[in-house]
Amino acid sequence: MLNHCEIMGRLTRNPELRYTTSGTQVTSFTLANDTPHKRSDGSRVTHFIDIVAWRKMAEFAAKYLTKGRLIVVEGEISMKSREDKDGKSYRVFEITADKIHFADTRSGAPASDNAATSDASFSADSGDVPF
Repeated sequence: MLNHCEIMGRLTRNPELRYTTSGTQVTSFTLANDTPHKRSDGSRVTHFIDIVAWRKMAEFAAKYLTKGRLIVVEGEISMKSREDKDGKSYRVFEITADKIHFADTRSGAPASDNAATSDASFSADSGDVPF
């Protein structure tokens, strides 16, 4: 089966690195993804997509991603069932990040700085941060 997605959006907050009880690094963040669809008042429809990153990908996200950055996330869609305070169950969809690519440049950074260009990215398969 194929379960692969790519989504572009801006971070709604800075990712914070956390650790599971077994010591595994994890972070989660949300991307605001504007769609081409418009409401009757002319404003764009925006989806807020939850992203989770594990291990080195989590470290990368916590170190280099900041609120407002435009990024592309490649990963796998997963669904979890949760219960609210009243015992009603609901589903939560999230993307587990396999790769993160910058889709903008950092303001004030020189164009020749590889960390600032859209070419900068990080893959869960790579062991090193690219810059």
